[in-house]
Amino acid sequence: MRALDWSHGRRELSRTVSYKWLVDLQPPAPYIAHHLRDPTSATKATFTVTDGEPRVTFQCRIDRRSWRKCSSHISYDTLTTGEHHFQVRAIDPPAIPSPVTHFNWLVVAPPAGQRFAINFDEVVGGPLYPGATPQTIRLTLVNPHDTPIFITSLSVSVPGGPPGCDPATNLSLLQSNVSSVAPLAIGAHDSLTLPAQGYSAPTIGLLNLPVNQDACRNAQFSLSFTGTAHS
Repeated sequence: MRALDWSHGRRELSRTVSYKWLVDLQPPAPYIAHHLRDPTSATKATFTVTDGEPRVTFQCRIDRRSWRKCSSHISYDTLTTGEHHFQVRAIDPPAIPSPVTHFNWLVVAPPAGQRFAINFDEVVGGPLYPGATPQTIRLTLVNPHDTPIFITSLSVSVPGGPPGCDPATNLSLLQSNVSSVAPLAIGAHDSLTLPAQGYSAPTIGLLNLPVNQDACRNAQFSLSFTGTAHS
């Protein structure tokens, strides 16, 4: 913009004065970069969200709850079985909200447990010695059902020992890596002996303690096995 001056009988123009401004538009809808599976039996839901506009903050809500400020990584715990609805929107500095992004999912009841057999084969390597390398407890897992099962936990314990040789103090136990995160599948009427297929067998060792361990010499221990599985 310039001013025009005719006061001296001739036209004189002032210096140009300019002003710039920004028209702030609605930010783009957020993108849900990570979400849980649908359906799922998990009662915890975790989401990771991003947006194309760098300076935005986020507001989230689940089901019919109120909008609340949230970070780009948010979790909800203790969810009940049934349908759930997650919503997120971006808010830019002038407090203009973006379109809402949705994710719907279903929480189902965990599958019913299934019985299976745990057969103890042997402790590979023979007798235990203080401080020696722990020995593998070879186990065979048997599925007696007409459908495959997925073993989600497997553990071994030593209920007791001879007088003066407490298992909790003198023995080391390392459990199998079978878990609910990495379940072990066994086909119908099939069996599998651990270690196998990347799944470890439990191990047992005799610790080398700075005390007299003569009570553990030639000792015999009973082993107890438990596990969980679903179809």
